[in-house]
Amino acid sequence: MSGEVTSVNSYTAARPGVEIPGDEGDRFRPYILGALFTDLRLPSDVKGFGNFEALYDASVDKTEFSARELFIDFNIGRAIYFRTGKQLIQWGRCYLWNPTDLVNAEKKPFMTKIGSR
Repeated sequence: MSGEVTSVNSYTAARPGVEIPGDEGDRFRPYILGALFTDLRLPSDVKGFGNFEALYDASVDKTEFSARELFIDFNIGRAIYFRTGKQLIQWGRCYLWNPTDLVNAEKKPFMTKIGSR
């Protein structure tokens, strides 16, 4: 089991004379994002994996939980292998454009996004 915690704080200041609809003016927005990774291996060649996220937005006192990945691997006689559950598939590595990531519908943003992609 492993995990990581990331905290982001931002401050938005309104300019005098500029009005944006729905804007409350100056505001401070802190939030914390935590990720928990679990990897369970049983003696019967069964493996389980989970990737969970929790986001706490202190400006509105709201907490959100999500299961990014949760799947189980098992086999029959070490000849036929199965995987069932929710899995994110990403192949290759690139910083700007990733032509090998054809499965994910989510576009890679130009600015680094907090949390898992």
